[in-house]
Amino acid sequence: MANTEKNKQYQETEDRIEEVYRVLRKKLPLEKVTVSQICKEAQINRSSFYYHYLDVYDLNEKLVYKMNDRLSQKMGEVGRDFLSRTNLLVFFQHIKDEMETYKLMTSAQIQFPIQRSYDQFKDFLLQKPRYKKQTEEELLMSIVYVQAGFHYMMRQWLADDCQMPVEQIVDLFLKELN
Repeated sequence: MANTEKNKQYQETEDRIEEVYRVLRKKLPLEKVTVSQICKEAQINRSSFYYHYLDVYDLNEKLVYKMNDRLSQKMGEVGRDFLSRTNLLVFFQHIKDEMETYKLMTSAQIQFPIQRSYDQFKDFLLQKPRYKKQTEEELLMSIVYVQAGFHYMMRQWLADDCQMPVEQIVDLFLKELN
């Protein structure tokens, strides 16, 4: 079999696994989804699944990374300052565009990505007078607080099927941040 055909087959199998996983996650919480269920629905054997993923949690994590990669590509088009209104509009529009996937992924997220956005939040907060005198430890706690608020605001917006317009949710977040 030619290398390009193997690559195509590999990608088709991965796509099928991911699609079956999304369907199962609409019905079940992450901890109830099994490799056996995925293999049965995707009509593949377990070794094919394990060729792609370590377990269901690895599959979930890789889907989150793929979503973040797509978001990063969009964000790269508008600049580095994540907490600018322009970037937040792109961010929330992306979430709205992929609402169902984000609902599934955020429901399984059990920790906040502190490291990934620490520098961005730190730079933003240090522009505000009330944060300039904080110790590094206090600043970390402030960042955790802001990230948690951001995360749960986004989850509530998703739970409401993104009914609030993107511009309004962005302005509300920025108002709460200031």
